[in-house]
Amino acid sequence: MHELKKVYDIENKYRSTIKIESISSDCYLINIGQAILMFRKGYLVDRASINIHVEGSFLKYFDKQLIHVVPSQIDFYHTQVFLNSNPPKLTIISDDSV
Repeated sequence: MHELKKVYDIENKYRSTIKIESISSDCYLINIGQAILMFRKGYLVDRASINIHVEGSFLKYFDKQLIHVVPSQIDFYHTQVFLNSNPPKLTIISDDSV
């Protein structure tokens, strides 16, 4: 298991691109371009990130969908957040590719 981190431990180079999506009163997702981080009560509990880095690729969380953009294609994933598990989990299921 990863070492617990607080929200303020996010590297400075990502702070200008951070987008926050609230899931519940104490759980939220932070989109930092190359990864989606899930925090609960201020602690990092799960993440989704790009394994193969290509110039210009990024992840975007929008309306319960995770969109992976690469210069040659776009992949869509349905996301589910399980708050009842301990720790909470972020599950990603492939939907479509363009």
